[in-house]
Amino acid sequence: GEEMEPYDFEAAKSELQSKWPQLEISDLDVISHALYPKVFDGYLKFREKHGDISMVPTRQFLVGLEIDEEIPIEIEYGKTLYISLKGISGIDEDGNRTLHFELNGGPRDVTIPDNAFSGEKIVREVADPSMANQVGAPMPGVVIEVKVKQGQEVVAGEALLVLSAMKMETVVSAPVDGIVKRMLVGVDDSLAAGDLLVEIDDS
Repeated sequence: GEEMEPYDFEAAKSELQSKWPQLEISDLDVISHALYPKVFDGYLKFREKHGDISMVPTRQFLVGLEIDEEIPIEIEYGKTLYISLKGISGIDEDGNRTLHFELNGGPRDVTIPDNAFSGEKIVREVADPSMANQVGAPMPGVVIEVKVKQGQEVVAGEALLVLSAMKMETVVSAPVDGIVKRMLVGVDDSLAAGDLLVEIDDS
């Protein structure tokens, strides 16, 4: 250590804060970055995508919940979530499984990819939220009805298709006037939140 150049902690903290403006960089973060820069960057990318999971118990984070196991997670002072895993579905044609949870007594389903899946997996385009003419899936679900077709003229607010999720139906409407340029899904397609459903030519 005597032969190393002095480390500028303040400059490093300022650089990290500029790179990750949505996070509050602590002194411990700076030390972690100084020791393991690549590992720390990977951690921040994970945190940016999934949020702060520091309150999840280590064993459950590493190996997951057992069926009917319930754990309390305190997300802030005085606010605790009780989470129980109730079941895991079989693998679907896209290589996904649905995990059935109870969150404070209410049902919650989460669909995730099964990394052990060896079949041909459908990779869908993701809607760009900055593009008003791209219609993305508002939630995970299954297409149960398609109401328009490619080349059809639509007006803002017109129903494009219907999704079913957790026994509830959701109508997805056109956000702009235009012509359906691309219809990327069909009946019985399983979707993740954000998947591109329809692209409208609004020029």
